[in-house]
Amino acid sequence: ILLQEYYNQLNSGAFMRSATLKALAIATTDEAGTDLGPDYVYGWGLLNTERAATLIKLNGTKSLISERTLAQGEVYNLLVTTSGFGPLKVTICWTDPEGVPNVTGIINNRAPKLVNDLDLKIIKNTDTFLPWKLNPEAPAAAASKGDNILDNVEQIEITDSAPGQSYIIRISHKGAITKGPQNYSIVASGVGGIAYCASTASSTADSRIDKVSLSNI
Repeated sequence: ILLQEYYNQLNSGAFMRSATLKALAIATTDEAGTDLGPDYVYGWGLLNTERAATLIKLNGTKSLISERTLAQGEVYNLLVTTSGFGPLKVTICWTDPEGVPNVTGIINNRAPKLVNDLDLKIIKNTDTFLPWKLNPEAPAAAASKGDNILDNVEQIEITDSAPGQSYIIRISHKGAITKGPQNYSIVASGVGGIAYCASTASSTADSRIDKVSLSNI
């Protein structure tokens, strides 16, 4: 409630979407457990409300909190420049449409339940960075990085990002967007400026970046 109140004060009376608040809370947690990333014991870590409030305060300068929608076939590219204000960390979250309940009677059914499977990637030159993912078949194992097909939250952290480097944040999706377009939220820290670009429908994973305006801190 305090974070919503603070956001409301700084954004002309607007409130965050629930997915935005969730992404913000996850993006600013303190690490818990023995391994980096999420786990089945501590989730994404311990809440750090002060850090979350700082990202709200720095939105548009050294952080980014953005609420968007993704249409069928759309690929959204956002060019950012790292600031050195912490590592580059990007989190997306969306409220997925209701799915179909299992009728088989299988306990702890492992079949993916996502209806709209959004994908987050970060690209720098020829390098592509993928989000954290957990393996429900091995719940004690540490999180790895790869294609996450299970969760409505995806996060990428590049701990060795240096100030002044350019990265492309790419949001796309698999399959069909049900009951679309799909609302989603982006929370990014460690960025030194915000680049806005037109998102275009595309049948390929590569869409052109254009209309970019970049301001560095």
